[in-house]
Amino acid sequence: MISYPIAVSRTAVPADAAPPAANTSPVFSAIPKPSEVPWGPRSVATTLVVASALILLIGFPADIVNKTIEENRQEIEGWFRPWAA
Repeated sequence: MISYPIAVSRTAVPADAAPPAANTSPVFSAIPKPSEVPWGPRSVATTLVVASALILLIGFPADIVNKTIEENRQEIEGWFRPWAA
């Protein structure tokens, strides 16, 4: 049986709230349900900006690495020739 540390808080729990599942991990219980996710214009705009930034920050370096490998393919293959069969 896996046991997790229990965090004690002084906040009141509503009487009609469902009890937490016995085998729910703290990480899983920290993820909001779809009904709890904010869908306001500010939240959606923030998400779009962050996603766009990640695409740029991941896409450009990957493109640079791919072009560098293409331009230097023969030299890179030469590094591994001693181990090739």
